[in-house]
Amino acid sequence: MKSASKSSRTQPRTGPFANRLEAWSETMTRWRATLLPIAWILAFGAVVLAVAWSIPKLEARFSEDAIASERTLDLEFLNAPHWFDERCQIELAARVTDALRGTSPFDPQRLTVAAVTIKESGWFLEVRQVQLLASGALEINATYTTPFAMVRAADTEYLVDAAGRRLGMTWIAGTRPATPHYPSIVGTRWAPPDNVGAQWKGGDVMAGLELAKYLANKNWFHQVSAIDVSKFTDERMLSIVAAGGGTVVWGLPPTDHDAAEVMPETKLGYIDHFYSRYGRIDSGAGQLMDLRGDLVTLAGGSPE
Repeated sequence: MKSASKSSRTQPRTGPFANRLEAWSETMTRWRATLLPIAWILAFGAVVLAVAWSIPKLEARFSEDAIASERTLDLEFLNAPHWFDERCQIELAARVTDALRGTSPFDPQRLTVAAVTIKESGWFLEVRQVQLLASGALEINATYTTPFAMVRAADTEYLVDAAGRRLGMTWIAGTRPATPHYPSIVGTRWAPPDNVGAQWKGGDVMAGLELAKYLANKNWFHQVSAIDVSKFTDERMLSIVAAGGGTVVWGLPPTDHDAAEVMPETKLGYIDHFYSRYGRIDSGAGQLMDLRGDLVTLAGGSPE
């Protein structure tokens, strides 16, 4: 009996209701097979439309944010020398910001404009690469020039490198910081270059820089306040203005020579002697001292 009862429960259902149920199930199976790919296609299309709709808005927002943030554009300098201080970096960042203001961050020429602006600042001999970092800052990989001296023209002192190229910092005469030590080239007859990075015209400035470079490795170089080139054009004569107030007449540039003058090495020996004896390169007298002859003479003709 049990066996017969179990067999009866496993028999397929029959009748009108069972037929309708089976037909509905088959219909749903067919619809599922048809609708599922359509649903995936519609979902994918919705995603594409959403992305396409949002990208212009994101791009515009990113562009607006980037342009607004240019007020505080960050520059990161690789291997910056100690003299390239915060003032230099802030001023250069302002110049780059101005050059890029209003440009889209997606503009492929943006880094090129930044590199050109950085090179034209005069602080660099070569700009190898400008790279956009994930932080939004620009990383600068470049070869720096080296500030060496000041050139005074009228009431302004212009920072220059050893080759006489004008750099991007100036001071009203008498207001520049005492450190680092930059000797001034004074008495030039030539006006400053119009553009930063351009070389100063005129042989007098270059002659003054030549003498300053010749003296730069001496332990008393900090007492060289200025190189006076006012008599170079007419008389080929350079003078050292000492920090103590005296004037040391040097004469011809170190690479030039005349039989009427002692050799540059002899002149260095004279200054070494006075610095060792008096602690001052002007012999401590604070007056005019002429190094050009076999004997050093002070103002009034007395030999030292």
